[in-house]
Amino acid sequence: MYRKNTFFSAVIVAAFAVLLSVGALAAQAAEAVPDSIVVRYKDIVLPGDHGQIVNLLSADTAVVAVDMAGASSPAERQARLQQRLDRIRGDARVRYAEPNYGGRFEGLLAATPNDPEYAKQWWLPAMGDRSMWAVGSGDGVTVAVIDSGVDMSHPDLAANLLAGYDWGDLDTNPQDAIGHGTRVAGIIAAQQNNGIGVSGLAPKAKILPVKVSAGTQGTFSSDTLAQAIRYAVDMGVQIINLSLTVDQSTQVVADAIQYALDHGVAMVAAAGNTGGAVAFPANMAGVIAVAATDETGKLASYSCFGPEIAVAAPGSSVTTTLLGGTYGYGAPGTSFAAPVVAAALADLRSLNPKLPASDYAGYLKANTTAVAGGSYSFGLLQAGRMGLAMIPALTPNKSVYSQTDTVSVNYSLPPTGGAVDIYVTAQTPLGEFALRPDGQWSLVGSYVPVAAGYVGAAALAGQLFGPVGAFPGIALAGLPAGSYTWRVALIDRASGKLIGAVNTADMSLQ
Repeated sequence: MYRKNTFFSAVIVAAFAVLLSVGALAAQAAEAVPDSIVVRYKDIVLPGDHGQIVNLLSADTAVVAVDMAGASSPAERQARLQQRLDRIRGDARVRYAEPNYGGRFEGLLAATPNDPEYAKQWWLPAMGDRSMWAVGSGDGVTVAVIDSGVDMSHPDLAANLLAGYDWGDLDTNPQDAIGHGTRVAGIIAAQQNNGIGVSGLAPKAKILPVKVSAGTQGTFSSDTLAQAIRYAVDMGVQIINLSLTVDQSTQVVADAIQYALDHGVAMVAAAGNTGGAVAFPANMAGVIAVAATDETGKLASYSCFGPEIAVAAPGSSVTTTLLGGTYGYGAPGTSFAAPVVAAALADLRSLNPKLPASDYAGYLKANTTAVAGGSYSFGLLQAGRMGLAMIPALTPNKSVYSQTDTVSVNYSLPPTGGAVDIYVTAQTPLGEFALRPDGQWSLVGSYVPVAAGYVGAAALAGQLFGPVGAFPGIALAGLPAGSYTWRVALIDRASGKLIGAVNTADMSLQ
């Protein structure tokens, strides 16, 4: 079943037409091998004739999927793509067919952290860490680590730790005695750029440490876990990480998890380390179950997996914080894959707090690469890709233009989670200009939204300007030569806060 691309209401289309015609032009960067093809027909779209339709751009233009199953190398994927292209282009009913190339912001990378152990954290670049940090790093988000406690005085964690509670010993000191929870906490929110140790994937998130084991024990009871989950929810956390399993499914824990889900809290749980079926509570509906991969991107031999898995993440040789203010890694496990995902969700939520937690699994699944060495129903998380998918983006046909050029532009817009006002400015050789609701530009004196109250329940993408776009290509004749910097902001109408990230992009007109 294909989805029809309904872009905007007529008023917002008109406003965004001008917005996107000159705003936020970013450098084009095609994915190595696209897995879909844009096909424009001479008459109307032919359902199913050239593959599964994954997007309908107009009555005569569709995007069809290319089956890449079993094509593990770039060469094999390219051959599969070219074979399909040749077949489609040989059909007399087709006007043209082209790979559905992707795009990204070439300059949108955070600086490399100055944390000295970062060089050992292979899993962070594997997740696209610097792309994610450029747009979100977990600020304003609290993650509950329900575990063996956390080393409350660890120099790389202390500033990001809240008070918490020890339900195992029933006291207010959730100090870790065995190190498991300390490792989990560092993966999520070890401080960044403080000149020591490691970096978490969500280095500005806060951790609520919740201890469920008594003393130095490595076990806990179901009723204690249930109490801890309800406590974390009542403390106002947005995400709960469960790097643990329970021997059998218990109703008391299931009820506590449902309490969390009903309160809009995202539940992330380790799949288990027996290599078999997904363990409880990861196998519970609504819980984001996480499998583990090794350094090669293969499913780890110890990792449980099955249809309940939402996504995989690195769980082996994950350098992080240890007890006593030290660093390193211990035994591998899905316990250390789950907090990678919890941290990615903290970054996602810092980009847009309005997105419902019930949608998080979909964003995780949509931003993965294939798990190496096998065919699975889930992929390996790409946090950076997920972050970039949450900001408005444009991909023109090139980044340097002349006065005689006409620009074709593809667009993508993130879901907003609620009503937002859209603001656009352009820094030009003549000064900074703001886009007005009537589509005209004026020198900045005050900022007014170009579109007020826009609600996008889901992400949208397609071609805005060009041969298959909603509007013709953009002629540049008469515009002044020089460098242009465009900024786009989505502001939540209810709170006045930024939703997503300010989109800054450059173009050059010669």
